[in-house]
Amino acid sequence: MLALAGAALAAGFWTARPGAAAKKHKQVLVVTYAQGFKHSSRPVAAATVKSLGQKTGAWDVVAVADTQEELNRYVNPAGLKNLNMVFFANTTGDLGLTPANKAAFYDWIRAGGAYAGVHSASDTYHGDADYLNLVRGEFLTHGPQVKVTVYNQDPRHPATRGVPLSFQIYDEIYQFKNWDRSRVHVLLTMTQHPDPARMKERGDFPVAWTNRLGKGRMFYTSLGHREDVYENPIYLNHLTGGIMWALGLARGSDTPGNPLVAESGGEGAPAAAAAIAPPAIHSRYPAEVYYDRYRLTPREYHRLRMMGFTQDEAFLIGNASRATGLPTRVFEDAIYRGLYARQMSTEFGIQPDALTTVQPEWRTREWAAATRESVYDREKLDVWY
Repeated sequence: MLALAGAALAAGFWTARPGAAAKKHKQVLVVTYAQGFKHSSRPVAAATVKSLGQKTGAWDVVAVADTQEELNRYVNPAGLKNLNMVFFANTTGDLGLTPANKAAFYDWIRAGGAYAGVHSASDTYHGDADYLNLVRGEFLTHGPQVKVTVYNQDPRHPATRGVPLSFQIYDEIYQFKNWDRSRVHVLLTMTQHPDPARMKERGDFPVAWTNRLGKGRMFYTSLGHREDVYENPIYLNHLTGGIMWALGLARGSDTPGNPLVAESGGEGAPAAAAAIAPPAIHSRYPAEVYYDRYRLTPREYHRLRMMGFTQDEAFLIGNASRATGLPTRVFEDAIYRGLYARQMSTEFGIQPDALTTVQPEWRTREWAAATRESVYDREKLDVWY
């Protein structure tokens, strides 16, 4: 069995707060039964879900259903009452749920149950309108395994919190049919076609997304074909956050149709990405105004606002970064974890005044003169956001 080398690192981001252990753990059924192609990574996926639940203290895997009989034993009107989530770990084909049990499954989700699926969960129940309405995307095909660049579409969502704005990963990359960005909340996407023979094509090629079905929550990520993907800290963080969101343990947007975002537009990014970029603005405010107010360059401030941080949060991030010399990313993650000035000063050993007061900077004008940052009009920028 593969060692889950990155699990501790990913789970550390999601460690339950003091007192949370007293709450009853959520109950998760992992389904590894595959009627079609049988991925060798299915046991690894199941073990990963179990390990992440133990490390976060948030859920227990009550069983792994690896046969049709085992699946029907748990997914039925009585059995579903004892579950909070059903996790499809590289399932394929028709899983053989009886008509009554399949109807109970969808009713359970609409009433507030959670579903999560990885990779070939979208290659399951083809032709089932109810399943497609849940997952909102259907496996079409894939090319050879390849390294791709993936873009984070919602850095504040639990499933993509702490995930880089862009990253590269080597896996079997799916292409989809019956998928529409306007009908899902997109978490990860690519702007370059994943097939090596078609990489000059640009567009919106989805990787992970969420959906709501009634009161229930659906999280799907197409990554997870290869066993070594389950050792990747980025993927483990992504998977942990997605499960937490689907179980209702972490808040995040589920608004469908969020716009396509490629970091800095991305080389070769589609025209759709340019449409969401802020207009070019020439400002009467010099760069030192940003540094005086936020301890950030205009570009840093702009990036934080694009990620959804408020002005006050940008101010706090800038001050904390300058006070410690640590990258702004450290304090972005701190705010994601609910830490603000008082908690930050304790965790990072910063004097509280350094986080709440802008100190005069004798190098301000020299710093401003040396920068080649674009300068945005603060008032217009704030209105635009």
